[in-house]
Formats: sequence, structure tokens, C-alpha cells
Amino acid sequence: MDTKRKGAFTFRAAAVLFVLSAMLEFVVWRTEVPLFGAIRGGLVASAYHLLYATLYVILGVGLWSAQRWTYAVVLATTAVYTVDKLQTMFLSRDVIVERLMQEIAGSPELLQVVNRESMLQMVLLVSVTFIACWWGFAWYTHLRRDYFKPGTRHSS
Repeated sequence: MDTKRKGAFTFRAAAVLFVLSAMLEFVVWRTEVPLFGAIRGGLVASAYHLLYATLYVILGVGLWSAQRWTYAVVLATTAVYTVDKLQTMFLSRDVIVERLMQEIAGSPELLQVVNRESMLQMVLLVSVTFIACWWGFAWYTHLRRDYFKPGTRHSS
């Protein structure tokens, strides 16, 4: 009997979103990135965006087609993303905040509401939230790992 796999809709929707994320990485491929305590541009930033675009395309293809290797790629990409965000939180947070403070310096009324400490807290909160979302997806993938076993159709 042909049965529908649990998680098919979620994984296929995630596949589409990962491919869209990859396309966005190509759009911003020259945008500077925070790495190891500094804002990096040029070849380093391009390689950074290319790495993420590649990971997102691989995830999209694997999730859509329910390839066996996708489960491992989800975990590996989650680890890469976590290390990246941790280095941002601990090594690059100050340069990010400094850049953001420079950006809003032209709006004195905004500077009255947002100070350096609140900006640091926002950067930390956003980083922790994104890491938690990735690990939530990895946990969901673990719970639905049967989706990646051959033999069941993948209709959504």
C-alpha cells in the first residue's frame, strides 16, 4: 500500500524556502559580513555567501526529493550555522553594534531610544533566536527521519 510520509509538506515547504534563501545569498553576494571580530568584504564575503548558497541549494534539493543524505546535511548545516552565529555573538558583536550605531547616527531621535547596550542585547537575542530555530528544525528532522528512508511516496 502506498502511504504518504509524515512531514512531506513541511520538508517540501522548507526546500522551497532554502532555495529562495540561496537565491538571496546570490543577490547579496558582495555584502560585507561579520567574521572573527571584523566586518569583512571582498573575496571573503563572497566566499561566505557562496558557502551558504551552496548549503541551502543542497538542503533544498535533498529535502524536496527526500534523499537519504539530507538528514546528515541538515545536522551539518545546523552545526555550521551555529558556529557562525556563535562567532558573531562572541567575536563580532561589538563591530556589528558599532556599524548599527553609525547607521542610526543620522536619526538623533532614534538614538534617544536605542543605546549601545540595548543594541547589544538585540544582536544577542536575534542570534540566539536564529540558532534555536535551526536546532528546532534539526530536531523536527530527527523526529521525521523516516521521511528520508526509501520506499514511501512523497506527495504533499
